[in-house]
Amino acid sequence: MVHKMATLNISLTETLKDFVQKQVALHDFSNPSDYVRTLIREAKEKEQQTKEKKETLKAIIELQRRNPDLATSEKRKALFNQLINQSPVKTEQEEDIIMQMAISEIKQSRS
Repeated sequence: MVHKMATLNISLTETLKDFVQKQVALHDFSNPSDYVRTLIREAKEKEQQTKEKKETLKAIIELQRRNPDLATSEKRKALFNQLINQSPVKTEQEEDIIMQMAISEIKQSRS
């Protein structure tokens, strides 16, 4: 698939311009535009991952609300493990963050 390229002009300080040029050379980008496109793609991917994590958290919270029998830590742990296995998280730290957010939301919903 061929994408039509559009032009976007940006202004940078000399310091930022020098940084971009060093990154282009250091990482073998063909030009500054290639470097900026890569940064934008990475930002889009990160945004998508954040969206997926939020959706997973919402699913955890909704399951907790629909299943009050998850009051025991064993049942919650089994549920969280199942959801984490199905989620797009990639590291233990991300799993921990999701667990902490879900537990916090569950505690707030009980108040």
